[in-house]
Amino acid sequence: MFIRNTMIVAAMVFTTTVCSQDKSHIRPYIATRLAQAIMQSDQVLPDDDVKEICDGSGWITHGDGHRTPCPGCKACKPDGDKPNQKIEEPKIEVSNILTYHFGAEWCAPCQLMKRDTWGDPTLKKFMADNGVEIHYKDFDTESDKEFFSYYKVTTFPTVIIIRRDGDRNPERTLVGVVSASKMLPILKAELDDE
Repeated sequence: MFIRNTMIVAAMVFTTTVCSQDKSHIRPYIATRLAQAIMQSDQVLPDDDVKEICDGSGWITHGDGHRTPCPGCKACKPDGDKPNQKIEEPKIEVSNILTYHFGAEWCAPCQLMKRDTWGDPTLKKFMADNGVEIHYKDFDTESDKEFFSYYKVTTFPTVIIIRRDGDRNPERTLVGVVSASKMLPILKAELDDE
């Protein structure tokens, strides 16, 4: 790579200084020699050999965050030649309640609640252990507008808890910011009512 770049720079400098003095018969000779040098270079550029490997979980996480199954790297196959075995993830029982968080990107209290309430480690663990799902609905998203209309949500943030097997009528509606310490007993009470 260094040799190739050096040759290109040298050719450009030589071409501009010599050829500008009306010696245009040298230019084709330089271009031909430069092309031959580049084509005969057997250097492998480090950028050409980029491999994405997984962390042993069986998945490759790409730069933009999406995940694809690993085709079978050494991290997935410790013995090298055994086929990639599927790792069974523990089955989490899904609860009978659905939790909807209604808000907007421009709503500061909504973002605060997303970060502090739903991001609280204790609440996240409780929700994961009990299969409670949180669905974020954004006021500015066209596909979410029907939810805002159906539940008549006009104040942000609003949290609505409904029964999964029910008739979409809210079991509980919470308006305004609710802290994680207050949300945890509310969700526990809803799960106890199942």
